[in-house]
Amino acid sequence: MYWRAFREYFTTEIVNMVESHWRPDPRCAQVRIDAHSLAYQALNEAPFMSTAERNLIIRATGSFPEDAMSFFTSMTRNRLTYFMIKEMSDLFSTRAKVLAEREADLKVDRDMTRGVYNDY
Repeated sequence: MYWRAFREYFTTEIVNMVESHWRPDPRCAQVRIDAHSLAYQALNEAPFMSTAERNLIIRATGSFPEDAMSFFTSMTRNRLTYFMIKEMSDLFSTRAKVLAEREADLKVDRDMTRGVYNDY
């Protein structure tokens, strides 16, 4: 499963460098490059964006909605396993942090009841 996720990730990285989902922009080429870069960064930060979040990216970049949605759909479809493993990893790390904090709090409570902390 992990091998497939990494393969998907790096394959879409390579395709992402070569293939552009954005049409040539009459303003300049840099606008298209910036739109692609911002959408790519947003997708890496929040893989499963809502329609409202995607519309916000489209408005922020000033790109054509069809181009951006084509990009989001293609990247999500081609990286589905990677995104799922990333989300599961984030959930596990959050759960581990919560458990560690809870354990630290319990240790402080035990120490306080034993009188280890006399400063309180």
